[in-house]
Amino acid sequence: FDVSFRVPTIRGETIDSVSISVRGTASAFAISLGPHTKISNGTLDFNVDNTQLRATGKVGIGGVNLEMDWLEAFKPRGPITTQVALRGTLDDAAREALGLPLGKLVSGPVGIDAALTGHRGTIGQALVHLDLTEASFGLDMLAWKKPPGTPASAQISAKLDANGDLRAADLSIDGPSLV
Repeated sequence: FDVSFRVPTIRGETIDSVSISVRGTASAFAISLGPHTKISNGTLDFNVDNTQLRATGKVGIGGVNLEMDWLEAFKPRGPITTQVALRGTLDDAAREALGLPLGKLVSGPVGIDAALTGHRGTIGQALVHLDLTEASFGLDMLAWKKPPGTPASAQISAKLDANGDLRAADLSIDGPSLV
């Protein structure tokens, strides 16, 4: 890591006038973002200054490897201090490992692009875009199905409580060949 401090020598200066800069790469990085989001086995590039922490790279979440871009604002202008973007592909085993066992509803690889927001590391909201093109899914009671290879996408908007438990969610699915 490269660490830099600039300390003014003028009498009466506050701690806010001390400039801090940290840059480096961490491997085998692990941290909890709330009670249900545990990051492990990360290889992240860090850039930290007086206003924010930014970490980008690959991480494991529930044994699933994803690309992550994490921004933590130290002096935010509003209630959101934590912003995490995650991208990758979830297969059946990955969804099970993350506690998303969709069983007979969805089968096969699903592309994920998620934006998580919260306060001081606790995730409060999630907006998730799913690419369902390579997956198959269906709902027998509605006689509704989609074979793999046909375009489809879904969007999930969710709110979580302070414990990280789901409180409300909206789901929309779109595709030209949903039958």
